[in-house]
Amino acid sequence: MVIKNLENKIKLVTIVCCVFLAGCVVISMSSIWTARSMVADAQKKIYVLDGTVPVLVERTTMDETLDVEAKSHVERFHQTVYILYPS
Repeated sequence: MVIKNLENKIKLVTIVCCVFLAGCVVISMSSIWTARSMVADAQKKIYVLDGTVPVLVERTTMDETLDVEAKSHVERFHQTVYILYPS
């Protein structure tokens, strides 16, 4: 009778430990997945200072902004080279 109770207690402890371990693994994996997704979302957004006011903007690729940046570089080149004031 005592041995049978002892065996049942050992089985119960083993089951409880296995369930606890599985729960810890599930919670750990879900927290890692949530943290990675939050970091990925945060990396897509950047802040740009407009004077002293930070403005939240979306991050873009070089292909999306190539035309605007090229026109800006050409305009800046013309301003610095061709608009020279007499000394």
